[in-house]
Amino acid sequence: MRSMILGQFYEVLSFSIKDVLFPAFTFLLGLIGGISQHVQKPLGDYRKTLTDISELMLRSVLVLYEKREKTEPASDAAKKFHNDLRILHARLVASSNAIPQFARPVLRVLGLLRSRKQINEGAKMLIGISNQAISPDKDLRHLHELSNTLGKALGIAV
Repeated sequence: MRSMILGQFYEVLSFSIKDVLFPAFTFLLGLIGGISQHVQKPLGDYRKTLTDISELMLRSVLVLYEKREKTEPASDAAKKFHNDLRILHARLVASSNAIPQFARPVLRVLGLLRSRKQINEGAKMLIGISNQAISPDKDLRHLHELSNTLGKALGIAV
């Protein structure tokens, strides 16, 4: 009698594992894999944009703090730096907005995504720095504050 009950239990258990758990587990893995594509690409674009901003700021220190007369027009390097910052501003806002809403809290906890407030503050700093780069009345102290705030807001080296 005992072996008969044990045999039936084994059949029910094998049925539930083979016909219920494996398909359910496969479905969940497929769902997670499908969702991760919609998070992974925008997150990669966002992280690449942060790297590009940091690289540009570190590479362009001489252009950023160059001295010139008020009557002298901005150099070609300063104009290019201005345009590059505007492009990176647009990429930062667009790439951060492309990350799905459901994934944001988890990515923030993992340290992969800044808050919207920090991203918007960093975006404003990019515009301010780009304006100062071509301004005839360049305020170096203010430019330094903008750069530091940008680095803190986005968590990057500038």
